[in-house]
Amino acid sequence: MRDIAIFFKKINKAASNASRGDVRKIREFRESLGGRYLFKEYESHEMFAYYLEASLAKWLRDHEDEWSGLEERTPIPTATDRDDETRSSRLKKTRRR
Repeated sequence: MRDIAIFFKKINKAASNASRGDVRKIREFRESLGGRYLFKEYESHEMFAYYLEASLAKWLRDHEDEWSGLEERTPIPTATDRDDETRSSRLKKTRRR
């Protein structure tokens, strides 16, 4: 399945030395993924945001056909629809009293 993206923060040498057991577990987990999932390594929060946005944009492009025409199939409530619903629910509550 390729719709799952996994992001790993790049481990610096100091962190690697401080927690070798944890780093080993992360590396084993990455290796266990093999080619089944997409994963990307990032160094900063900015790079994480960039990679995440790029992955989401690609997913949207790949699934564009599934979403085309959705507006026609799914009515989007307008402010007046919500106002009408609110008024009708208020009227029902008032009538119950």
